[in-house]
Order: sequence, then C-alpha cells, then structure tokens
Amino acid sequence: MNALLLRDKNINNNIRILSALDHLDEIIGRFFENNIPADEECRLRVPIGIAEKDNNFILKAVLPGLNKEDINIELSEDKVTISGEYSNCTEDNTSYSEFVEGKFLRVIPLPGKINRNEANAEYKDGILEIILPQLEEEDNKLVKLSL
Repeated sequence: MNALLLRDKNINNNIRILSALDHLDEIIGRFFENNIPADEECRLRVPIGIAEKDNNFILKAVLPGLNKEDINIELSEDKVTISGEYSNCTEDNTSYSEFVEGKFLRVIPLPGKINRNEANAEYKDGILEIILPQLEEEDNKLVKLSL
C-alpha cells in the first residue's frame, strides 16, 4: 500500500507524508471489532488480547494509570464491554501534555459463549485480566417425537 504524498510548495518543496492509511485502519478496525463509541467523546483506543486456556477465554486489556474503581466491565453471553474515563492528569497551567484524557469504551465480541456467573477480573500494573469460563455447549442431539 502506498501512502499519499503531497508537495508543500511553501516549505522548500519538502515532501510531507500524510498517513491516510492510519485513519483507514482505525475505521476498518472499529467496524470489525464492534468498537462502537457511546458518544463522540469515546475516542480512546484500548489495546486488548484474547487467548484460550483450560476451557477459559482470557481477555487482557492495557489500561495504565487508572484505579480499578474507574473501570467498568459488563458481560453478556458472547461479548465483554470495558469502559471508563481517564481524568485530567495535568495541571491547569500546563502548556503541553501527551497524557491520555477522556472516556473510553470497548465492546469485544468473544469467539464463543461464556458462563458470566463464574467470570472474574483482576487489575494489576495497568493490565486488566478477565477470566471467562467457556459455556459448555449442549450436544445437538436428534430427538424423535411421537405422535
């Protein structure tokens, strides 16, 4: 894939590379990950990973700098929703800051159904880990009905 190249004649014909691909990647990622913000302020991206181990899904999310009370987790049979807010980390007279601020929301579809009542979560060193026991599916057995 090629990046979009533009010549800026006002700055000695230096070539500036615009990363339209990053924006496109974010749009496609949100579409496929069902990462739908609740409102326009939910623009922060939460990196996640999902693994399977011992009949569990193990979901990890990177949420540095939060207290566990600031993280909301909602479970349904086939998805996990993680939300919260990074509060203002800067002083009022700060002229420049790269601190993350604002609301976040991440809806994560799971590769299978889970037993919500046996799930548990731990938050340590900026990593949220949620253990999600897989729901044992009933066999699709053939049942014969009598008339």
